[in-house]
Amino acid sequence: MKAFYPGVGHRAQVALPLAFAAAMALSLLSLGLLHDQFPAVMGLAILTVPCFFLPELGLALFMLSGRFNLPLPEGFHEGPEMMTEISFLLVAPLTLLSLFRFLNSNEKSRILRLFIPFAILGLLIFFMGAGFTENAYTTDKIVRFWLVTLPGIFAALCIVRDRDSLRRFLWSVFAVGMALGVLSLPSLLKAHVILRVSALGGCPIQFARNLGLSFLVALMFLSRSRLKPILFGAMVLAGLLVLASGSRAPGMSLLGVSLLVFLAYWWRLKGGLKKLAVVYLAAPFLFYILANLFNILSALPFLSTKRYTMLAEDIELAGSSRHILWEAAWAGFRTNPWGWGTGSFAAMGPSSDLKFPHNIVLEVAFELGLLGLFLTLFIIVGATIISVKQIFSVKEIPLTVKTLSVMFIFVLLAYGLTNGDINNPSLWLLAALVMKFWRTPR
Repeated sequence: MKAFYPGVGHRAQVALPLAFAAAMALSLLSLGLLHDQFPAVMGLAILTVPCFFLPELGLALFMLSGRFNLPLPEGFHEGPEMMTEISFLLVAPLTLLSLFRFLNSNEKSRILRLFIPFAILGLLIFFMGAGFTENAYTTDKIVRFWLVTLPGIFAALCIVRDRDSLRRFLWSVFAVGMALGVLSLPSLLKAHVILRVSALGGCPIQFARNLGLSFLVALMFLSRSRLKPILFGAMVLAGLLVLASGSRAPGMSLLGVSLLVFLAYWWRLKGGLKKLAVVYLAAPFLFYILANLFNILSALPFLSTKRYTMLAEDIELAGSSRHILWEAAWAGFRTNPWGWGTGSFAAMGPSSDLKFPHNIVLEVAFELGLLGLFLTLFIIVGATIISVKQIFSVKEIPLTVKTLSVMFIFVLLAYGLTNGDINNPSLWLLAALVMKFWRTPR
């Protein structure tokens, strides 16, 4: 077993994570969460152990957790909210491990340079929220960004160090996403209430985004892997489950990004005639798919695809509510370009139930103003430009790096611009890694 800590023997390597898990379990139990909740607490604590031995797997678990609620015993949610989220449990061991790796790293200055924009954004979120600290939502937003999102970004920059660790991370994302899909398969194949599809108790968009990432990893690795039958079967299962979830943003984004990958593949082929053929052959095909998308989806056997087809009939309330939120956020930004403060949209927005604009750029513009908008665009636009260049580059770029770029584009479309708020570890984490592996040597 490879030593992760300087001067630490094999026994200590085993004892440290076990001691950490035991300490975590005892600390959680000390909160009064006893009785029938003991197995669940112990299970969550033990889940932190892989972070020390398989840090890339721990990082994938962290990235795919978010607000992904667990099937905890009834009454468990009466405790602290953090008890319902894996990310709060995983961030501690990941941060500890990342600090060890940072101290032993030869690229400390590069890691810090990449981390600086996110740290400044964190400071802005904190100081802009000073006037709203009496608001529980604002406090929660600040705490989450500082205790979950920022440590997660730093951990990613330290743990995913080279192309080998990047490959392990991508395979971990694939494995975790597919595991969640298989566990949730029985409930997804049944009739269910719109917007209440529950994958391990989580929300449909989070579940669909995780499955979409697994689909894209399998798609990218398919051509160069010996596991072609397994990967192809995983793609079919993941794609169907994304549609079964009924969450439109990941479904549409997965279709768009997949087509982008195919176009990029043909674009990288040498020869002007082949590129010209792509334009003449692919353009009508793509037009047909997009024009008949809702009719195609309506033929699928999943009841949740009605959420897609309802959009075609212009009767889906959620579709119009997005535009209301976006218009309100844009109007607020124009009224006060310097920002209204962290969490202010929840109090000033058009709906008390929708606490953020469901668009990370507009959210930052409304709450953090021009400075926050500049930092966010610097990160997102920079990572997007790098990703597109990586995907369409005719040079020999590592497949793992291209896969990372494809994943970032998908998360940006499926989560950052249509649903997620500023506490979006997946988006920030992937953006940081895209910039880290930009111009990676062969």
